[in-house]
Order: sequence, then structure tokens, then C-alpha cells
Amino acid sequence: MDARGFFDNDTFSDIIIKTDGREFKCHKMVLYNSGSDYFKALLKPDSAFAEAQQSTIEFKEDSYYAVNVVLRHIYGFEYGVSDDVEGDIAVYAAAQKYMLPELQAKALAAVQKTVAVALDLPTVTDPDARLVFRLLELLVENKHHGDAFTNMADELLAKHTASLMKLYAFRAWLEEEGNPGLDIVVASINTGKQTKSHKTQHSIRVCGSCMKMVVDAPIRHCVNCAIGGRFVSSYCVEYELGKLSLV
Repeated sequence: MDARGFFDNDTFSDIIIKTDGREFKCHKMVLYNSGSDYFKALLKPDSAFAEAQQSTIEFKEDSYYAVNVVLRHIYGFEYGVSDDVEGDIAVYAAAQKYMLPELQAKALAAVQKTVAVALDLPTVTDPDARLVFRLLELLVENKHHGDAFTNMADELLAKHTASLMKLYAFRAWLEEEGNPGLDIVVASINTGKQTKSHKTQHSIRVCGSCMKMVVDAPIRHCVNCAIGGRFVSSYCVEYELGKLSLV
């Protein structure tokens, strides 16, 4: 059955899905037969979920955009890739939660396409560097969704570390996030000289005053800022073939 004509339609609607203060008029039979184990468990006649007996279900943690895409997918519409990678990531997260592997794969492919464009750039300068940094932030923020996000962030960081280091915001972010909650966020200057059998270690220190970084420098005080601030943070970094890790 072609369910597209029933999308957000009053006709035969027997359940409402609410998110971000907006409502979708839905149909239990369509949701149940969507291929989603989530909706099948939620709406089966003997379901233990309280929502099964309710006429309105609220998705409190999801954006309107993501829920709209999820429901359109269920009703048979093609996934139209978002103009913003944040939208694609939100759709991936929602598809993962509501157990829609086909939509999840399409959203991931859209994110990977955006990352591939950034990886194709030989070098980045403003404003592209800021866009690459924002993309890196999003990938790291969403690494809990799976290894694919961690791997993309790792590749992006390895490719553009030298360019990103020039951004104050990136250096400050490393200072804030320089912890193994983000295994992949480490500082390194990628010389492009790595070989499969060779690893290089760098000590990278951050000035507490100007947030500038130095690599393998023996000095104790910063020469970049007028007050000669002390280096307050130190990272020992190892990379091999562009794969970065804390040592």
C-alpha cells in the first residue's frame, strides 16, 4: 500500500506523535508495519508500554526536523539530504533510536559525503577552516552513536590539524576537551612524513594566557604573548599514518 497520501493526514488517523510542540497525525498500522522493531514493540496489541494505550506519544528528545524525516521515511518518502550536516546527524541519531536501519544508512552516507568534501581540500583557511572545525566538533559530540563518527573525526583531524591549529577557537577547544572523553581529539602537527613502520611523538604545550601552542619546545614561558605566560597544559601525542592517539 502506498501510504504517502496518509502522511500527517486526519483520515483514519488513530495516533498523534508530538515533538517540539508540533504534532503529526499518524496511523498505528503504518507505524507497526514500518519495519521498525521499536514501533512494533510499542504498538503491538499486548505491548507492555503505556504509550500503546495512549492517543498521543511525545518524542521529547528529538527535533521536529528529525522526527519529520523519520515519519516521512516510514510513509514511503525518499530521504532528502539536509543542507546542513547537523540535520543529517540528527536524522542518523533518530533512525538509530527508532530502529530504522535503511534510513540510518542513508543519513550516515550523507554525513560521510560532507566529510569527504572536507577531506578533499588540500589545506583550509578562513572561513573554510572554521567550517571544518565545526564539522569536527559535531563528529566528536556524536561519537557515542558509533565508530563511524569517531573514524571520520580522526581522519578530519589528521588531515587538517596544521590548519586548525591556527584557529584560536580550535586551540581553546583542545584545552577544554583535551581529555579521553575524546580519544581522537589530540594536538599534532601532521608533517605528512609518516610511514607505516615509523611513529613520531610530539610534546605540545598550551600557554595559559594566550592559548597559543608550541611543539617540542624546551622553553617554560610563552614568547607569543607580552606577559610571557606559563605553559599550563601538556599533551604527549603520537601519530602513525595520520592516526592520532594520546600516549
